[in-house]
Amino acid sequence: MPKTKLNKISLENAPLDEAINVNKSQKIFQVIKIMQERSLDRVIVNLNGKPKGIITSKDILFKLEVKKTKKPTSTSMSATGFVSSSFISVKFNKTVRDAAKIISENKISAVPILNEDGISRKIISRKTIIDLLKENHDVTVKEIIQDSKSTANASARLIDVLSRIRSEENKTLIVLENLRSIGIINERGIVGKLFEAIIPNSLRNLDVILNKLLVYDAMIKLRIQINPKTSLKEAIDIMQNEELFTLPIVENGKIMGVITEETVFEYMLANE
Repeated sequence: MPKTKLNKISLENAPLDEAINVNKSQKIFQVIKIMQERSLDRVIVNLNGKPKGIITSKDILFKLEVKKTKKPTSTSMSATGFVSSSFISVKFNKTVRDAAKIISENKISAVPILNEDGISRKIISRKTIIDLLKENHDVTVKEIIQDSKSTANASARLIDVLSRIRSEENKTLIVLENLRSIGIINERGIVGKLFEAIIPNSLRNLDVILNKLLVYDAMIKLRIQINPKTSLKEAIDIMQNEELFTLPIVENGKIMGVITEETVFEYMLANE
């Protein structure tokens, strides 16, 4: 079976995801509701019908923490107050390889695709590109294991581990209960839990919510574990089916490290 070549696939013919657009004046709680209902981790922010920036779940988590200490204004609590500082995109007439290069160089998980009118209705993600390339690689996860064994106790307060998560290269901690790995905790899981809590409440309650939540409440449970001999293709299938960005590698009950969506993506690009 011939190997997939990304430079031979045009974005027009590639499997793409729908890009969800919001207006810059929409309230952040409306944006959060849209993201929660559609299980999104990013939306495109428009000004006069043209894309001007992106809001990611990580943007919301970080900026909500900053804003909770200040008096909110109508502008600061609109989409404008949460948008990323730069808008990175790719044009529809490019190849998947072009998009993959932009994703890699900018360390982002997806890139919007602009049509001839400068409007974005589609987006391509690392996940999609990995899926296109996974049949090219007949190796085990041992080839790309990342030496990351940072953990958090399931009973720890969420607010106490936030800074540790941010300091980790892959923004993830392995969650332990009785010295056994039972899940992972990352910014996406925290944002998802916060979304559930703050939609019916308000920003004023953010401190209360964070103080009440435990790591266990916001972690992503691990239903399947892999070992160093697990094939990369099987690990990718598990990550995609379970919607995981990080997967611990365990051998004889000991955590050997992790694989992440980003390391899988970079390995595949380097060995295409």
